[in-house]
Amino acid sequence: MSIYSSWPLIGETEDGDRDGTVLLYRGSHRFPSPTDPTSIVELATIPAWCVPGCDDESGDTVAAYLRLSVSLSDAVLTEASATELRDQLSEWIARPKEVPRA
Repeated sequence: MSIYSSWPLIGETEDGDRDGTVLLYRGSHRFPSPTDPTSIVELATIPAWCVPGCDDESGDTVAAYLRLSVSLSDAVLTEASATELRDQLSEWIARPKEVPRA
């Protein structure tokens, strides 16, 4: 069982379809195009109750680590997906953090 709690995927609709806001990076020699293949970005946090020595079960506190996953290697973000990433990162930054205790 994973200790990570995934957030909504950036670049994918609630129905699981790619929304075109995250594009597959196709090389530094190519300008991004809306016709490029799509990708997704995912954030995942570790709930405080999975942090060794932590007894906070409120659900607000998270571990001081954040997993960032990008499917299919590098991605190119549109303004919409960059805004969503910013919003999710800002929410994670604002949450209380927990680190393992000895």
